[in-house]
Amino acid sequence: MGCVAVRCEVHPLSNASDSLTNADRLALFQTILDDPEQDAPRLILADWLEEHGEATHAELIRLQIERDDLLQRCPTHPALDDLNYRIDRIAHDVEMRVHRRLPRIAGVRWGHWEKGWPRLLQVAKLRIYLDHAAELHAAAPWDRLRIEDAPSLADLVELGSRVQAAVLLSTLIFRPNSMDHHRVRELARGTHFKRLRRLVLSGHHINRACVEMLTDSLNLSRLKVLDLTESRIGLGGMRALSGSNRLEGLTDLNLSGNFADLGDKGLEALARATSLPRLVRLSLARNQLGTDDLDILADSPRLERLEILDLSHNRLPGEALAALLYSPAVRNLRRLHLGGNAIHAAALREIADSPRLERLEILDLTPIAATPKLADMLTCSIIWPNLAQIVLRRPDDLTHHQIDQLHERFEGKLRLWTSRLPTRKTALETTWIDHEVSVW
Repeated sequence: MGCVAVRCEVHPLSNASDSLTNADRLALFQTILDDPEQDAPRLILADWLEEHGEATHAELIRLQIERDDLLQRCPTHPALDDLNYRIDRIAHDVEMRVHRRLPRIAGVRWGHWEKGWPRLLQVAKLRIYLDHAAELHAAAPWDRLRIEDAPSLADLVELGSRVQAAVLLSTLIFRPNSMDHHRVRELARGTHFKRLRRLVLSGHHINRACVEMLTDSLNLSRLKVLDLTESRIGLGGMRALSGSNRLEGLTDLNLSGNFADLGDKGLEALARATSLPRLVRLSLARNQLGTDDLDILADSPRLERLEILDLSHNRLPGEALAALLYSPAVRNLRRLHLGGNAIHAAALREIADSPRLERLEILDLTPIAATPKLADMLTCSIIWPNLAQIVLRRPDDLTHHQIDQLHERFEGKLRLWTSRLPTRKTALETTWIDHEVSVW
């Protein structure tokens, strides 16, 4: 994601469309916020922008929607290269023009540009957002709020009771160590958080009581993404999470870095849970999982529903992983993260030949290095038909010739990504690492 700090005085919006059309713009923004994941309202907004002299902005929205839709349906489609080229040609200029029209408020950053607009607002303090909510929501159809400092109880109460503010938010992200028992209680009580879809509480060291308040709250019953990375929720918290009947809509759950709580009993509570029926993404990274833990997972009906599984940075031997990935329970996996485990080339070859992973599209092995031996093995292996990406760290001894061989072997379907290759940045972006599960 990218964010840009803006530290100036507030000024009114000014662009090609004046007050006569601002009401139309706000109405279109509201239509998008009513269902942020749908493209139809964004396409209507693109038509409106074109009619009001912003044809390039409209083109960017349409191209990015087309690109994202194609990525979902066919990640290796040859038309993607042309779409990416056309997007890169205009994206920077459009984002700069949009950015110049955004409110300039000290302590505010805009980020996560998506389909022509910033979707994330980062504020130093919650009070800044509460004081300028109307103006900020009138500037762009954003719905994700990240709060950098610990919010006061009074501000959380106000946020949870203001229809004009909280009702527009689908995502709340709190910085580590900024939430405690009392703040979590107010969050769970907020009556206007009923449209909240994503809650990120990574690094807060919350306890069982906090987890119970969250999982029992009717106001948070529509959550789809819950991030509890490094939260030390305890065995009681694991059991409360696994037994909740309020999280039936949850699709993404991030429990990375909870190794003290994900022992045999904690993992078994999750594996045997009858709740969480729609869960398709699960992160168990950095939990010191071992071979016995894989046996618990392999026997879990939960595993059969998963499409994305993160087992990276544990202590899993390659032989145990190979046994798990030959299980029929993994047949629906589309993305698999295994980096940071003791996987050698021979074990990876066994994994690559697994008949159970036919749907796999992305295999992330970072920070495992793409050694010449590993590259040669991948070139010669019988690999899954839908695989579009293998993510590896590129060492100095992997030549461009070997990379070319890999691409030739898979006829352009395989994309070898490396952590050392530079990423494109616009003038609006700086590097920003986040624990959101949605960035997998």
